Amino acid sequence: MSTKNRHFIEILQKKYKLLLRCVDPSDELLGDLRSVDLICDHVTEIQVMETDAEKVDALLRTLLKLSDRPNGNIMGGFVAALKADRQVHVVNIFQNLSNKSTTMSDEHYNVLCDKTEELRQVLEPRDGLLDRMVRDGVFTRVDRRKIIASSKKRDVDEMVQKTIDILQRKPDDAFETFITSLNETGQDHVVRVLTGTGRPPMSPEHRQLLLTKTEELRKYLDPLNGVLDKLVSAQVISEHDDKRIRGASDCTRKLLATLRRKSDDAFHALIKALNETQQEHVTYILTGEGSSRPVSEEFRRRLAETRSKLINTIDSHCTGLISALITKGVFTDDDHKRVVKQKAEPEISRNERILDLIACKSQESFVNFIAALIETGQQHVSVAIIGAKVLAKTIEHCEHENQNHDAQIAHNFDTELLQYIRRLVEDSDKHTINKLKHYLSEKGITVLDVTEGCVEITFTCKDSSSLAELQKLITSGKLSSLFSETFCARFADRGLTSLTVSIADTEFDRCSNALRDLKLMTSEHHQTLKSSAEWLLDELTVSDDLLDKLSLFGERRQAIKRAATREDQVKTLINVVSRQPDSAFARLLNALDDTQQSSAADKLRQRSVFGMNDAYLRKFC
Repeated sequence: MSTKNRHFIEILQKKYKLLLRCVDPSDELLGDLRSVDLICDHVTEIQVMETDAEKVDALLRTLLKLSDRPNGNIMGGFVAALKADRQVHVVNIFQNLSNKSTTMSDEHYNVLCDKTEELRQVLEPRDGLLDRMVRDGVFTRVDRRKIIASSKKRDVDEMVQKTIDILQRKPDDAFETFITSLNETGQDHVVRVLTGTGRPPMSPEHRQLLLTKTEELRKYLDPLNGVLDKLVSAQVISEHDDKRIRGASDCTRKLLATLRRKSDDAFHALIKALNETQQEHVTYILTGEGSSRPVSEEFRRRLAETRSKLINTIDSHCTGLISALITKGVFTDDDHKRVVKQKAEPEISRNERILDLIACKSQESFVNFIAALIETGQQHVSVAIIGAKVLAKTIEHCEHENQNHDAQIAHNFDTELLQYIRRLVEDSDKHTINKLKHYLSEKGITVLDVTEGCVEITFTCKDSSSLAELQKLITSGKLSSLFSETFCARFADRGLTSLTVSIADTEFDRCSNALRDLKLMTSEHHQTLKSSAEWLLDELTVSDDLLDKLSLFGERRQAIKRAATREDQVKTLINVVSRQPDSAFARLLNALDDTQQSSAADKLRQRSVFGMNDAYLRKFC
C-alpha cells in the first residue's frame, strides 16, 4: 500500500463518524464512482439501500475493505468523485483545499439533531425556503426534488426531516444561510427554535388547543367567510398557504395544520379574524370567552335529519330570504357571494349551501334564521326543522321577596339567572343542566332561545305528542320543579327558593294549529306538481285572479309576474306552490276550479290519486 493511500485510510478510520454524517451519497457521487476500479462493482448494491446513512456506511466500509488491494487508487478515485460533486468540505477532511469550506460544526449539527422534533412542528420547507437555499448554492436542484418527493402525500413533517438530513451533510456556512433564508421567508419563529432569537413559535398550549378542538372547529369554523383573507392581509399565512387551504377538501383542517406551524402571534391573529367575521362563537370554542355560542348539536342534528326535505322546500329565490338573512346579520357579504355565486345555479345547490352555512353559525344566527323563514312566509319550513314554538315565562321566588329592592342588584341577579338558564340552549357540560335537557329531549321538547322579560323561554315541540307532554309538565307543575332543582341551587345564597314556569293556553292552541296546518308538502303532492309542469304549460293560465285565490302576494307574486314568457310563469308558479305547506296543493286545485281551469285541476287530482303510472298517465292525458 502506498504512503499516500495509507494516509487516506488512516484519516478515514479516524474520521469515520464525521464522514458518516457529512458525505452526501448523491446519485452524482455514486455515478462517478462507477468509473473507479474495484469499487465500481459495489456501487449498484450501495445505491439501492434505503437511507442515506446506510449508503454512506456501506460506501465507507467498502473503501476500507478494498484499500489494501494492489495497484488500486480507490481513495484517490473517491476524493476525485467528491470534488466533482462539489463536496469540498468533505475533501478538506483529507486535503486542505479551502479554509472556508469545513464540515458542519458539532454545535450546528447537534442543534439540528436536538431540535428536530420541534422543527417538524414549525418548519415550512416550501413557499420559497428551498428556492432560496438553491439560489444561494447550499442546496442543489436535486436536493430540492428529493425533499419535495420525500412525501408522496406532501406530508410536511417528512419534508422537514429530509431537509434537516440534507442540511446536516452540507458545509458549516450552510447553517447561517439556512437562518437567513428562514428570516427572508417569514419564519423567524423557526430561527427562535434554533438560535433563541426571533418571535416565539406557537406555544404548546395554543398548538394543543388547535389540535384537541379540531373536531369541534371543523363543525363551526368557516375559513372562506373572510378569515383567510384577513390572515393573508395580516401576513400570518402566505399566498401559497392560502391557495393550499382553499384547494383542500377540508379547508378547516388544512388551516389548523398550517397555523400550528406559525408563530404564536398567529393564534391571536386567528381570534381577531374570527371576531371580525361574525364568528365569535368559534372564538368561544377556543377561548371560553364571549357571549356567542355555536348552534347546539340538537339543532344541527335536526337540520341534518330534515335536509333532503328542506332542499326541496326552502324558497330562497322568491321570498327575500337571502336579504332577510343579511339584514339579521346571519349572512355576511362572503356568505351572500357563495350562495348566489351563479344565478343560473340549480335551486337545490343554493339551498344545500344555505343549510351548510347555517349549520356552522352561532345559536343566535340559527334563531334569526328561523325568524327569517317565518318573516318570509316559510313558517312550515321552520316547523319542519324545530317544531312549533311555545313561549313560556319564568317567575322567581325568593326567601325575602323584597331583598332585591335595589334596582341595580335586582338587575344583576336577573342577568346572572338569565345567563345560567341560557345554558339550556348551549351544549353545556354541566351535569344538572344536561340532565334537564335530556329529559325534555326524550319527550321531543327543546329550548330554542332564552331572552329577557321575566326570563322568557322559547320551547319547541316537534309534534303533537311532544306538545301534549309539555302541557302535562306545565299543568302538573313538574316543569317548574325541574327548573327549580336545576337552577336554584346556584343562587341559594341569593335567596332563590323556586322557579315557576308558566305557558298561556293560547300558546298551546297556537302551537297545535301550527303543527296541524304547517306540514310540509307530501312527496306525492310534490312529485305530482313537478312531473306535471310540462303538460300544464298548455293547460294552465296564470292570471291575477288565480294568484289572488292562491294568496300569492309580495315577492312570490312579483317573481311569477316578472317571468319572461307564459311558460316561464307557469313553471315559476308550480315551483312556488311546490315549496309551500301541503295545504297549498288543495288550494291550487280549488283555485283552478274557481278560475274555470277544472281540466287542469282534474288531471292533477288523478295524478295525485293514481301516482306516476306512465301507462295510465298517457291514457288519461
